[in-house]
Amino acid sequence: MTADEDLPIIALDIDGVLSPILKNEDWEGENAYRWEKLANRTHPFDAERNHSPWIKTDCMDAYVAEPVADFLRDVACRRRARIMWHSTWGKRAKAFEKALNLPSFEVLYNTYSRPFREDRWEKLVDIEALLERGHRVIWLDDHITPESVPQHVLDNLDLLCIAPGPGDEVGLTPNHLYLIDRQLKVWGF
Repeated sequence: MTADEDLPIIALDIDGVLSPILKNEDWEGENAYRWEKLANRTHPFDAERNHSPWIKTDCMDAYVAEPVADFLRDVACRRRARIMWHSTWGKRAKAFEKALNLPSFEVLYNTYSRPFREDRWEKLVDIEALLERGHRVIWLDDHITPESVPQHVLDNLDLLCIAPGPGDEVGLTPNHLYLIDRQLKVWGF
């Protein structure tokens, strides 16, 4: 492996992780109300700042917590990990790079590049492939559950899974960033 290939990989989902909720044209009623309230609601980062931590992007009007964008930028620029978009957004995820002033990330998961398989969660297939190739992986996805990921994968010491709680509408929190930072340090990065 080259120097970059030796870096741990952060497989980053968008919906529910980077951005807690997105506004789209199909949302009505309660979902639209939740989205409108998001910019004014409290967030775990509020205790650390004197202002709202939310950055509203032009990417489907997504909100992202500024400390999360800062953390990802720092990890990537200091070469502590290779961050890869691991989202059904596929290559469209790259729009967040400009919106959040992030460096360019590779796209690990692209729904448009392969056929859908009902028998396997394609994101799990990606993670298993990375682990089989000897990569250390931090997998950030709100759909990780004991039912969706086999125990032998969860038990892998080269894998840290973080699943922001579905429905909590905050995405990554200070505690999640602490866990990521701690794991990178354990791995020597």
